[in-house]
Amino acid sequence: MKRDWTADELIEHWTLLPSEKQWLANKTGPTRLGFAVLLKFFRHEGRFPQQPQEIPDIVVAFLAHQVGVEPAVWPQYRWQGRTIEYQRAQIRKRLGFREATVEDAEALSDWLRDHVLPQGQNPDRLHEAVQDRCRALHIDPPTPERIDRLVRSALHAFEERFCAATLKRLSPRARERLEALLLPNPTSADGTQSDQEPGRAVLTELQADPGPASLASVLEGIAKLDRIRVLGLPPGLFDSGRGPG
Repeated sequence: MKRDWTADELIEHWTLLPSEKQWLANKTGPTRLGFAVLLKFFRHEGRFPQQPQEIPDIVVAFLAHQVGVEPAVWPQYRWQGRTIEYQRAQIRKRLGFREATVEDAEALSDWLRDHVLPQGQNPDRLHEAVQDRCRALHIDPPTPERIDRLVRSALHAFEERFCAATLKRLSPRARERLEALLLPNPTSADGTQSDQEPGRAVLTELQADPGPASLASVLEGIAKLDRIRVLGLPPGLFDSGRGPG
C-alpha cells in the first residue's frame, strides 16, 4: 500500500460510511480504532493487513478522528488473539466474504495454470492475480506464504503440462536429434576433436555468444542455423501456449 495520501484520497477511500459506523457501537479505545482500520483496509485491498506497519500513519489518524479515538492508542491494538480473529470474522460476514479453504487453494492453483500462466510468469503479477481472483469470488485470500506455495505449485504443474504437450508433438527423429545436442561435440574423421571446445555439449555451443562481428562469426552463425534446421521441429511447435520463461 502506498504511504502518501492526499486529503481527497483519504475522503474517497477511508471515510467510514454511516452503516459502517454502526458496526462500531459496542467498541472502545484501541479495539474501536483497530476494527475501523481492518474494515477500511479490507474494503480497499480485498484482504486484511498482516502487520500494523502496512497502514500509513496518515490513514490511522484519519480513521481515529472519525471514530473519536486518539491515534496514540493505535500501538495498543493487539494483532494476535481472539479479539482480532473475532473482528476479522465479523468483517468477513458483513461484507459477504469467507475464509479460503484447501479446496479454494487447489482451485486457485488450477485457475492460475490454465488462465494466467500462459500469459506470463512474472511473480508479482501472479500474486496480484490471486488477490484479484479471491476478491471477485468473495474469498479472504490465503496468507502471503500460502500464496507463494500456491503459485509455485501452479507453475510446476504448468511447466510439466507444457513440456508433455511439446514432447508429444515431436517426431521420434526430432527427439533423437534434440537429445544428441546434450552430448559432447563429436570427434572429427581423423580422430581429433572438432574446433569447438572439447567436452562441451553441442547445445552449449549453440547458445554461445557469437562474439564481435566478423566473417568467422557470421559463418559460425550460419552453421548454427543449419544445425537447428536439421532438427526437424514442426511449425508452430509452441502455439498451444507460452512456455516457461
